[in-house]
Amino acid sequence: MKRIGAILFTAFFATTLLSSQEAAQPGLQDAFQLNRQGRFAELVEAAQPLANDKSLSPLVRGQAAMLVGLGKHQVGKFQESAAAYEQSLRLLGSSPQYAGYYAATLIAYGTLYHDMGRIDDAQQLQGKALSIYEKTTDHTGIAMACKSLASIALAGGHKSEGRKFLERAANEAKLSAHLNPDFFASLYSMQGKLAELEKKHAVAVAGYRRALNVWEAEHGDRHVLVGWGYILLGKASAEAGQTDAALEQMRKGLSILGDTVGPVNVHYLAAELAYAHVLDAAGSHSQADDLAKKDQGLLKNFYSGQCLQCSVSVAALALH
Repeated sequence: MKRIGAILFTAFFATTLLSSQEAAQPGLQDAFQLNRQGRFAELVEAAQPLANDKSLSPLVRGQAAMLVGLGKHQVGKFQESAAAYEQSLRLLGSSPQYAGYYAATLIAYGTLYHDMGRIDDAQQLQGKALSIYEKTTDHTGIAMACKSLASIALAGGHKSEGRKFLERAANEAKLSAHLNPDFFASLYSMQGKLAELEKKHAVAVAGYRRALNVWEAEHGDRHVLVGWGYILLGKASAEAGQTDAALEQMRKGLSILGDTVGPVNVHYLAAELAYAHVLDAAGSHSQADDLAKKDQGLLKNFYSGQCLQCSVSVAALALH
């Protein structure tokens, strides 16, 4: 259950990591756009040839490999995602001038490790990314790294640490002109999570609603981030005692996720399991139990093949 909680509060937030990066390569621009649209299978298809094309610069190939890793992560292919991030780090680690891009890959890789239940490794990689950004006073990068570290802390129930990183992320964001609305939406969502941990239910609902409003304005009503936003809002609404609203919100979220990532995706299963808990609280015990058993079994099978205890690579830990 702890690992499922990690998915619930970190999945898809990595889509804001690339907001400040400019891609001169036309094919790379297309891949960035697919990422923004949440079209992850197509993203992998578009970015993989660029990552493998040795006629391109290490910068273009490294960014493409990061996008492959991100796409593989979101479709639930964790080991293949890790391999793509390793490729990205090797390419981007070839020159000090790529330090910011290298750090962005570390953040994305750390998010993958978090979803795999490797919390210490996730913190290590994202802490390293923060250190790289601090050396160059990159306010955009510092904001992204602090937001990611806040996500890890809050998913683990660490309120003080989470609040510290959230406050720093918000302050650094004021000094950056390169963060897109998705960054701020995920920040609002994590502020909702902090309020949830503090049992400030009305504040939590307001935070998640604010995030959802931004995602809907940016992406329309059938985007993966919007689907996830409804799941988070529904969970908070249930904790606020608004059971009927919570069930409606989570059903809407599951419908969107089913249309985007698909019903056999690990993130969809985690969302459906959260829905089962709300169903149980609403009195639909038999339906909730059947759903929970199905999802827990599928998630157990999924994680059993994901190499959860693999060590952090030399490429990820190398001094840049």
